[in-house]
Amino acid sequence: MAAPGDEELLGLLKGIKDSVTRLEVDVQECRAELSQVQKAGLKKTPSVSITSKGLWASPNPGRKATAELRSPFESPVRSPNPEDDKNLQKRFNIASIGHAAVGAHKIHRKQTCSQSTEGLTDEEVRSKLKEAVDQMDIMTTLNCLKHLTGEINATIKLQHSIGFGKTWLAIILLNWKDKKIATLLTALGFDKVNMSWISDRKKNYLHMAAYQVKSCEGLPETLKILLDRARDQNLFEELTKAADTTDFLPVHYSALALSEACLRAFIDAGTEVMSVHKQTRGTILSIIGCQVEKDGSVHRNKYQRMLRLLLKEELLTKQIINQKKVGQHPNYSALHQAVLFGDKKDVEALVDLGAYPDKADDGKNPLILAAGKGQGNILEYLLDMFGGGMFAIDIDLPDNHGDTCLHAAVERCRIQESARNIVEMLVDKGAQLAKKNLANKTPLDLIFECVQCPVDFVKDLLNKRVGLNFVQCKFLFRFNFQIKILKKLKRD
Repeated sequence: MAAPGDEELLGLLKGIKDSVTRLEVDVQECRAELSQVQKAGLKKTPSVSITSKGLWASPNPGRKATAELRSPFESPVRSPNPEDDKNLQKRFNIASIGHAAVGAHKIHRKQTCSQSTEGLTDEEVRSKLKEAVDQMDIMTTLNCLKHLTGEINATIKLQHSIGFGKTWLAIILLNWKDKKIATLLTALGFDKVNMSWISDRKKNYLHMAAYQVKSCEGLPETLKILLDRARDQNLFEELTKAADTTDFLPVHYSALALSEACLRAFIDAGTEVMSVHKQTRGTILSIIGCQVEKDGSVHRNKYQRMLRLLLKEELLTKQIINQKKVGQHPNYSALHQAVLFGDKKDVEALVDLGAYPDKADDGKNPLILAAGKGQGNILEYLLDMFGGGMFAIDIDLPDNHGDTCLHAAVERCRIQESARNIVEMLVDKGAQLAKKNLANKTPLDLIFECVQCPVDFVKDLLNKRVGLNFVQCKFLFRFNFQIKILKKLKRD
C-alpha cells in the first residue's frame, strides 16, 4: 500500500506527463497547419496589427511560440474562393505573436498550479501581492491582481512598504524586467490598466517605461503596450507631451536610457519626438550625445544607431542639428558629437542637412575635435567642405587654451602613430607650426615631446616640400641650422 506522500507524487508526475502529451499534440497539429499554409502559397504572410486583440506583434517568435499559441486563435486554412484568400491574409497571423503573448499563454496554462487566493481576505491578498511583487513572482502576482479587481491601479497603502504612495504597476515598472512586465500585462488584460496615474514628480507610466531607473535601460515591449493603452483611453497626446518636474518628456527618457528600441516605439506610435527641452533647449539628439559623453565612448554604437534612426525617419532639420544645449558645459552641437562618436557617413549626413562647424563653450570646433581624436578622414572632409568660400573656417582658429588643429594632431601622436599623417596634411593645407598656445608652445615644440624620432619627422616635412609660409620656413631653417651645429660640436 502506497503512502499518502507517494500517491501525491504519482499524481503530480501523471499531471506533468499529460501536459507534455498535450503539448506534443499541439506541436504536431501546428506543424501540419503551417505545412498547409505553405502548400497554399502563403509562405510570406504580411504582418498585421493585432492591437485590437490586445497583443503585441513580433516578426518571428519561433516555432515553439507558434505551437503554444495555435489553439486560442483561428487557424489559417485554404479557401476554395479566391476572394476569401485575400481575407485570409488579413486574418490573425500566428507567427506574428510576440514573446509577451507567449508568456501570457503559458501563464494561463499553469495558473491551476499556482497558489490559490480563495478564502483569503483582501488585506491578506494584498500582503501576499506585496511579497510576490518583491520576489518578481509573476504567477502569484497575477492571481492576486485578478482576485483584487482594479488593484493594479490602486495606490499602495501598506505601511512600511517601499512602494507606499505608488501604484502596484508603478512598483512593477521600477523593478521588473521588460519581458516579465509585458507578459503580466498581456495575461492580466491591457484594459485593466488606467493610464491617468501621475507620480509626485509628475512622471506617468510612459516616463517610467522609457527609462527604468534601477537598470538605467528602457522597457520597449512594455512601452508599446502602454502607448497603445494611452491611445485607447484618449490620453495619448496628453501623456506623450507631459513634462515631469525636470521638464523631460517621456521620449526624452528614451534618449537618457540610450534605448533605440524605445525611441523606435515612440516614432512608430506617432509621437512628436523632436520636442525641445524647456530648460536646456536640448533636443533628443543633443540629449543622446550628452548621455554618451557622460557614460564614455563605450556607448558609441548606441549613439550611431539612434542617430541613423532619426536620419532614416527624416526627423532632423537644420535648426535642430545646429541647436546646442545650454547649461551643460561644453554644450557641443550635433556635429561636434557626430565627430566624437559617429563616423564619416554620419558627419556627411549632418553637413548635408546644414550642420555648421561652430565653436562650443570650450572654444573647440569640430575640426579640432577630429584632429584630437585622430579622425583624419573626417578632418579632411570638413576642411574640404569649410576650407574656403563664404563659410570658410580658419584652420588656425584656437580653442580657449590657444590650441589649434595642429596642436591637437601633434598631441595625438603620443598614442596614435598614424596621426603623423594628419600633421602632414594640416601643414600641407597651411596650418602654422609657429602658432603659440597659452602655454607658449608651438606645434613644432610639441613635435619634440610627442613624436618619435622628431628630427627625422621634421626633415620629412621639408623633403616632401609641403606648402610652408614664411614664418614656418624661418622656424624650420633655424631648427635645421641648430641641428647642424649640434652635430659639429659632437664630432669635435
